[in-house]
Amino acid sequence: MVARIVIAFVIACVTPLVGLSESLPPVPGTTYEVIDGFSRAEPERAWKPMAGSASASVVDIGGKKAVRMSCNFRGTRIDRASWDYDIKLDLTMCKGLQFLFFCRDVSPVAYFTMYLHSGDGWYRSQFDAPASDDWSVVTIQKNAAGIEGQPAGWGKIDTIRLSAWRGQDMDTEFYVAAMGTFGKGGKIVVVRGDSAANQTPEELDGIKQFASVVTGLLDRASLPYVVLSDLDVTSERLAGIKLVILPYNPSAPKTLVDELTRFLQAGGKLIVCYTLPEGLEPIVGIRVGPHVRQEYPGYFASIRPCDDVLEGMPAVTKQASWNIRDASAVEGRSRVAAQWFSDNGQSTGKAALIASDNCVFFTHVLLSDDASTTFQLLLAMIGNLVPDLWRDAARGSLDRVGRLGPYDGYDSAKAGMSEAASGEQRVSKALSAADGFRSESEKQLSKGKYSQAIVAAEKAQESLIDAYCMAQKSLSGEHRAFWCHSAFGVAGMSWDEAIRRLAENGFTAILPNMLWGGVAFYDSDVLPVAPAVREKGDQIALCLAACRKYGVEC
Repeated sequence: MVARIVIAFVIACVTPLVGLSESLPPVPGTTYEVIDGFSRAEPERAWKPMAGSASASVVDIGGKKAVRMSCNFRGTRIDRASWDYDIKLDLTMCKGLQFLFFCRDVSPVAYFTMYLHSGDGWYRSQFDAPASDDWSVVTIQKNAAGIEGQPAGWGKIDTIRLSAWRGQDMDTEFYVAAMGTFGKGGKIVVVRGDSAANQTPEELDGIKQFASVVTGLLDRASLPYVVLSDLDVTSERLAGIKLVILPYNPSAPKTLVDELTRFLQAGGKLIVCYTLPEGLEPIVGIRVGPHVRQEYPGYFASIRPCDDVLEGMPAVTKQASWNIRDASAVEGRSRVAAQWFSDNGQSTGKAALIASDNCVFFTHVLLSDDASTTFQLLLAMIGNLVPDLWRDAARGSLDRVGRLGPYDGYDSAKAGMSEAASGEQRVSKALSAADGFRSESEKQLSKGKYSQAIVAAEKAQESLIDAYCMAQKSLSGEHRAFWCHSAFGVAGMSWDEAIRRLAENGFTAILPNMLWGGVAFYDSDVLPVAPAVREKGDQIALCLAACRKYGVEC
């Protein structure tokens, strides 16, 4: 039950500590759904410290309760301070959990982890919490959670574990309050293939990664969605859902196939990447064949529309895929909407997108190689299946323009950048371009041309980002470092040219990667010297010479 979540998280049923709350900042109000009633929890439901951890305690801060958790690292050998809380939670129909967090000194903690136990496993979410004199909001996203063991789904959470991992041999404490859910509602369900933990656990990292790519693109369009484990999909949970997306599901439980069958037969729509669950082919009218490896690197380099194109598809979507599924259309039921092209611009003859009335099948997984056009590609798939969602995405993309840095919208962003730039021409030009693209987006939206509205809104946001970057002023004594992964500097430039450009653009230091796995790219007396150094010279010496010349630290 939702009404029990915060009860579980924010109450520690031990004697309140007197006097501590006087030095703590007030617990702020929240706008998200917080579960109240935590002060009525029973003593036997308290947080239970793991071996070696100190007991948790509850404090009253201006009439609001918070849990105090002490990290007793000084003089102990524990790897983490950790507490368990037994509770029954159903988190299926939300994006995740969020809570208020306060810690004045996080330096003794390397990182924090929230674990949610389900079945025979755990969902694991690492988070970093800032040191601050005030409370901050921490979000735990379901789509980003890792898996340990074999969890039974988000609907069967029975334990919360909160762990602070040792970073230094020093004590500290932190406080947690106002646990709640967020991200409810929406017409899209993203199904993550968590059941792979039972059969192919080596696939879990890819499943998490590719689901996160899709959810990131949906967030960019401000399209509400829910992430469901493939163990949690039921007809009841799909009620009111217009679209289901399978980002990468190498295996599918029979229950999922049955529920998707009923969903499609009731008029639902489906987007599938790489693997179409067995049994759905006759329902969606698409044939999926064997795995096809690339003939050479760059063979599957871009996605380009065919004559029978999906409306709103970009002309080229760059994506360096290493293999695909050899899928084909069924005459009278579906069509090939896009093909794969190699990096030399030649068609491979292999389908990239196949579309039917109720499904779009993508023959690989969506990657983040070309985020802007991949965003447009996914929205074209969505919009052709569920036009109402295309309208919502266009409206969301337009509303997002101006939400960057400290700004909450277009008007505040434009005013703030104009003031910060003090009339600098480059900034004014970028702001003028943003005005034009934003007006064009509004115009296309009013005409119902949603794909054009989205493209214009994206260009408006890009122009604002340019303006924001150009409006920033250097601070006196500011340290601006540039990381260079290659020991030989920037491709196509000498160290002298690269350092000169960095200095001209305000950088004060460079961090070159001169030491790789047992080999040095300089004349080392300790490690083997890379053979290329004999041909190209001592790279540290060359970098240092350029840095001294232009006043850059190395």
